[in-house]
Amino acid sequence: MYKCIKSFMLEECDDNGSILDGNYGTIKEGTIWDFPEDKIYRFIGGEIRLEEKSNNLSWIEISQEKFKRYFVKVGE
Repeated sequence: MYKCIKSFMLEECDDNGSILDGNYGTIKEGTIWDFPEDKIYRFIGGEIRLEEKSNNLSWIEISQEKFKRYFVKVGE
């Protein structure tokens, strides 16, 4: 599991993986994320896919650079 250590914004995508121009979502500091079971699955071509460990089933795909900047490993 990984914890977001600083809030940041990402462009939002529709159900087909198309970027929604001008729409941004906030990834909040303190949220907990994990790699999905299928580690090679990517919907929009990001280097790393993470799923939020909450009831709302959020997921993101980000670059390795962003992952290293905004996330730290926590727990097992």
